[in-house]
Amino acid sequence: MKKKILTVSIIVILVLVSVFFAASGHLRTKYPEYYNLDTFKGIEVYVWQNEDGEYRCGAMSGTNRGKTIEELTALEENSASIKEMKSILASYKIDKDSIIIIQVVNPLSGDEIEIQGINPEEICELFW
Repeated sequence: MKKKILTVSIIVILVLVSVFFAASGHLRTKYPEYYNLDTFKGIEVYVWQNEDGEYRCGAMSGTNRGKTIEELTALEENSASIKEMKSILASYKIDKDSIIIIQVVNPLSGDEIEIQGINPEEICELFW
């Protein structure tokens, strides 16, 4: 009986690990630009709310300068959900203090679409 429980437990663990790696591989294919970022100055994650009210985000290597509209537009063109970005960020071996969450307006919108009813601290809590 113990042998059967051990075998079933091992099978369950193997299935869970393979599902995790399959999901990770899917994200690497879908968002290659968010992997292998230089983490020397941390990772900046830009978060905005689209017209449908969904939170979207993109990531860049940390810098000491403001980002251009072209850089932010590029993030919007292949934005990730917060759930997807959390998985991407988990692939990095850095402290959460090295991940900077930045609230922005929708990069491609001509309107000032601000995240309504949520403060920056609450946005950070969506990731942790």
